[in-house]
Amino acid sequence: MRRMCFRVRWLKWIQWCISTVRLSILVNGEPFDFFGSSRGIRHGDPFSPYLFILVMEALSKLLDRACDIGIISGLETSPSTSSELRISHLLYADDTILFCGDNDEELRNLRCVLLCFEAVYGLKINMERSEIVLVRSNYAAALADILDCKIGSFPLNYLGLPVGAGARNKDVWNVIIDRMERKLAGWKKMHLSKGARLTLIKASLSSLPTYFMSPFVIPKSVADRIEKIQRDFLWDSGENTCNFHLVKWSDVCQPLSSGGLGIRSLVNFSKALLWKWFWRFANERSALWRQVISSKFGASKSDWHTKVPSFFSGVSLWKPMLKFSPIFEMQVKFNAGEGDGRKINFWNDCWCGDQSLRTEFPSLFQVSLNEEVKVGDLYCYSNGVWNLSFSRNFYGFELLHSVSSFFSKIYSDFKRVEGPDSMYWKLMKSGMLSIKSYYDSLVDTGNSSFP
Repeated sequence: MRRMCFRVRWLKWIQWCISTVRLSILVNGEPFDFFGSSRGIRHGDPFSPYLFILVMEALSKLLDRACDIGIISGLETSPSTSSELRISHLLYADDTILFCGDNDEELRNLRCVLLCFEAVYGLKINMERSEIVLVRSNYAAALADILDCKIGSFPLNYLGLPVGAGARNKDVWNVIIDRMERKLAGWKKMHLSKGARLTLIKASLSSLPTYFMSPFVIPKSVADRIEKIQRDFLWDSGENTCNFHLVKWSDVCQPLSSGGLGIRSLVNFSKALLWKWFWRFANERSALWRQVISSKFGASKSDWHTKVPSFFSGVSLWKPMLKFSPIFEMQVKFNAGEGDGRKINFWNDCWCGDQSLRTEFPSLFQVSLNEEVKVGDLYCYSNGVWNLSFSRNFYGFELLHSVSSFFSKIYSDFKRVEGPDSMYWKLMKSGMLSIKSYYDSLVDTGNSSFP
């Protein structure tokens, strides 16, 4: 804690919290005498999670040091590229994933690091609840004996998500279906009105798949199955009852202002949830997950998005998202920063008006000398002049129409903002991404027959 620059007074407080812990046990309803604790603080203390995070920071430093000196190899995110990004561990609350090579030496080195951590900081690692999961290795039993832990396999459940499972695998979504059926088993025994059923669908059933839909593209068949469960519950129909559905489901999913009931369409909501990953990739430049994606697939020249993977293996999570990237780019525009503009593509990015210059002036784009040129390379910030060159001279009728309109547009619509180049969300006045705003734009708000 001294290396973290905590003050001496604060350190004394922590020492006092740990050294003054006293416990008592009830035996036959009677409390026995208090006794001291060998490690940690009293159970249920609100300070315990914060102290645990500080101690786990020490484990993180130990693992980083072990990876730096080469006794643990960690996970190389992209062996096929020159990237040097390696991950030795991932920590979230009390869940920990460690990465190392599948050989005896590295496993013993890892065990030594963990034993040193236990000896110095007093935390005991429960190997009985730990698992070793191997990728393409036939030595699972021998390696598990070194760590004295169980053998696991993919898909691995981590933070509620199936790690290593393909999003197209329908079995991945069975856990959501099972949760819905368990809830419905109790609700169906009640005599609920239509209003109560609608409230339960909005508050509970529609929210259950949200966590899974955040990183995964929900298959159409799974979405249809979940929506059928919601339809049957709303209209009180099922195996033993057969009530007519008075309104088609697409009308039910319309907003209240358009005559619907405001239930979310899962397919449209899944698309809207994926947009945040494109937005975060463009704005969270230092985030670890972004570094991993960039290392594995490569970032574009403008660094706003990744390149489209040309291979199949290992892209079951990110590649399905990328097919929605062109639609996302239609909803954003770019603002050039003061003296910058070198991350904004002059022709292909939407920075001047509501569409790209390539789309608005296709004839001029065809005769441009550089299709990948940046705004900052063409604009002279000192005198406010555009320096553009084309592969040929223009005819009189071209100068009268397209060329004059082109230069008039880039001179009048070009606006600079303070700071670096930035991305702007068109559907919100604030310019910040809103999932709700895009979902509302996806919903068909045409005339509905629903009263």
